[in-house]
Amino acid sequence: GGVAAGPEAAYAAAILHAAAAAAQHERAEMRVWLEHAGALAPRLLPGMREWPLPFAIAHHIIRAWVEDEVPGFA
Repeated sequence: GGVAAGPEAAYAAAILHAAAAAAQHERAEMRVWLEHAGALAPRLLPGMREWPLPFAIAHHIIRAWVEDEVPGFA
């Protein structure tokens, strides 16, 4: 058995999965992970920090990679 991840770890994992899917041009999978991260973000306990970026910023960066708006990530 494993140790259950806290909300910060689950949020971080979802953002990382979304970024990995974006890098592989898997848009449908990326959307699923971004939706999951977006649902987790408001559930973080007061005082917890969205790791390492707030959802809106992470979402924008990942979507920009996919849309080839970020030089070097095409």
